[in-house]
Amino acid sequence: MADQSIPRVVENDSRAMQFWNITCQVTALASTACKTDVQRNVQAVAVFCGMGEIWRLETAAAQALDTAARLFVAGTNSREKTSKSFDEFVMKLLDNYPFDVSGASDNDPLKKVSLKKVHWLGSSSGINTVVQARWVVQKMQAFKFETVALHVSPYHLPRAYATLLKQMLIANVRFAIIPVSVRIAPHVEIPESGATAWQSGAGEVERYVKYVDDVATQAEFEEYFAWLYDQPIMKGLALS
Repeated sequence: MADQSIPRVVENDSRAMQFWNITCQVTALASTACKTDVQRNVQAVAVFCGMGEIWRLETAAAQALDTAARLFVAGTNSREKTSKSFDEFVMKLLDNYPFDVSGASDNDPLKKVSLKKVHWLGSSSGINTVVQARWVVQKMQAFKFETVALHVSPYHLPRAYATLLKQMLIANVRFAIIPVSVRIAPHVEIPESGATAWQSGAGEVERYVKYVDDVATQAEFEEYFAWLYDQPIMKGLALS
């Protein structure tokens, strides 16, 4: 018989518990959005690259191609041992991207890929999730976009979303962030770490707890989600 002495509402404001609540809501939104046309109606597709996980970019590029949205490829940290091979994959994939190539700049690292459609942050030793998020916010501001789909592996998605939301709030702008959980099985080995998603979750919790200034709080999520679910792109997605 279930223990009836435990109340349904338990006071716990710890950072770890905040992250649990945020993870539940981000995951729920990602799950619901993938079953509707929400993902197809965004103006931009953003992907936080890293850890040698080529599947992040593969799914983001596929959505951008399918929807004709702009693709923001937030680059990798060059100190990662998989960075060089990942960058080569990026160039190979995007160099053959079937978008209009007119107007490509000689200064663009993609060269043959149109600046009108694909934007690549590149790789450097200073790139981390905050830098990636700040760059995406800057791109959203530059194009005055109101909707973006964020592609990240499932274990990293909640913290990546929290980081992007925080940078958006810092910039004092607001746009709809639709989380997209990359379709990869949790037992698949992550190239950079050699670990699986099962083994990587605890590290994400630790980073959320530690990086206080870099991630949105539960209170900020509550206020933002109340706004988000009232936006046109979310119409009919959930009761609100």
